Amino acid sequence: MFGNFEFRLNSKRVDYKFLIKRKITRIIGNSASGKSELCRLIEAAKNPATKIQISCPYTVNVLTDAEFRVVNYMLSKLDEKFTNHNSRAYESKCREFLSTYDQTLFFIDETFQNVNTHDFSTFCKYTDAFFVIFNRAPLNHLPYSFTEIYKMKESGKFHTIEPLYDSYSFAAFDDSVQIVTEDSHSAFQFLNSFQKNVISANGKSAILFKLTNEQCIFADGSAFGSEIESILHFIKENDLHIILFLPESFEYLLLKHLITDKTVNQILNNLYANINGLYFSWERFFTELLTKYTSHMKNCYSKSNICKCYTNPCCIYERSVCNLKHCNDKYHMLFSKYLIDKGLSH
Repeated sequence: MFGNFEFRLNSKRVDYKFLIKRKITRIIGNSASGKSELCRLIEAAKNPATKIQISCPYTVNVLTDAEFRVVNYMLSKLDEKFTNHNSRAYESKCREFLSTYDQTLFFIDETFQNVNTHDFSTFCKYTDAFFVIFNRAPLNHLPYSFTEIYKMKESGKFHTIEPLYDSYSFAAFDDSVQIVTEDSHSAFQFLNSFQKNVISANGKSAILFKLTNEQCIFADGSAFGSEIESILHFIKENDLHIILFLPESFEYLLLKHLITDKTVNQILNNLYANINGLYFSWERFFTELLTKYTSHMKNCYSKSNICKCYTNPCCIYERSVCNLKHCNDKYHMLFSKYLIDKGLSH
């Protein structure tokens, strides 16, 4: 299933209308703001006599702990059979079992006890489904975008959602201060080849412990939802000057500003039609896309060790067969404030 679709529930008393953009949407809100009521109405709509109307291009269901017991049981059996959860055999079996839940928009109330469990993370990862999760606490086991955190907005009978964070507030990039990256992989290697003051946090959850004054955090915005609140709170409490640069991902920047392939450009200009629910996060999609479209080239992309073609000046002898834009200042090309589209893909 694909994002950027509308969900609407209408009854005599209330009217809910949401635009669902990505696989995971997190909605926060105070008690009595209409979150649990929506879940109740979705369940009640199964009875035609209630005259509750639901409009959505996909099946809509409320996921409860009782219903999730079947998933818990089946995944526990797979865990016993496959000790390597990264093996293709394990992934194939998970996908085979969980495919029965595809093409569904799941709503999950705050009472759901499994939200931060390994099994629920596996369920999300291998199901071509979308999830709207009502939870005031960060979803630490799920890779969701900071742009997909919303608060419930109520006006009379009408309920809508609005973004909690303005994505344009996190678009600046400042190479004059120390840069903190999530890990020591390709983004760190790229920046470190141009800048002297770059450090790795060795994991996005550890960024908080690396923060001091006058820094720039460079991280994948498409999977930064679980960290954004604690980091912003820490910055405010300690009165720090920290710049957050949160593009979709480092791979997105490379695709957008260095790759010349027309097919890639068409995909980037229409992301919602190309990223289905089997991508756990958009960051994985961009990594796969970049790897695919450079696999047969000298500049083949590797997340663990970045190719020198992305950091060194262009090779004038191979321009005719290279799919990278020819620029001797690739650092400037990627991070110029006038070229990055404010770090956004839409």
